[in-house]
Amino acid sequence: MSRSFWLFGTRFTVHAHHEDTAGRYDLIEGHAPPGFQTPLHRHTRYAERFYILEGEFTVWAGERTAVLRPGDVFTVPVGTAHAVAVTGSGPARALAVASPSGFARLVMGAGTPDTGGAPPDGPPDMALFDRVCAEIGDETLGPPGAPPAGSRVGTHQPHKPHSASNILVKTLAHGNVGAVRCVDRTGRQPVVHP
Repeated sequence: MSRSFWLFGTRFTVHAHHEDTAGRYDLIEGHAPPGFQTPLHRHTRYAERFYILEGEFTVWAGERTAVLRPGDVFTVPVGTAHAVAVTGSGPARALAVASPSGFARLVMGAGTPDTGGAPPDGPPDMALFDRVCAEIGDETLGPPGAPPAGSRVGTHQPHKPHSASNILVKTLAHGNVGAVRCVDRTGRQPVVHP
């Protein structure tokens, strides 16, 4: 069952986490407001792959910089310093797959459950946030909006597996173990995104 949480003014819906996938991956949907920026950080135990659903994000990862729009896919390898920002004029929405599982533990452990009301005022409990980050191997390396040293705008073309109109993201549950697949609308030629 999906559950939603607020973390730094962004609503994250956890569709699959370590208990659902035997620790193989997390599937999280993020709804971020205009101007949202993560701090410069790195994940030492898992990679992240973003699939943009709406709006515009810019990702600075190592020496790469990508402006991402609906249908774009971008992967941040394990251990790569990166920052993410909503750079369009409106809110943005994306799916994030963390593999192996890790990111959902941060969202569920340090986030505030979404009860249907307004997002919480102010930041989360930073001591709790730092503790959960340490447990899952995440490191904060700089303030929000700080791109990694050496990043250059426009140096990376995002991967487009198919046009956004031909992609369905399905979560296939098999008992306690789930799988995420992107398939075209005809169900042919599955494109698996780890």
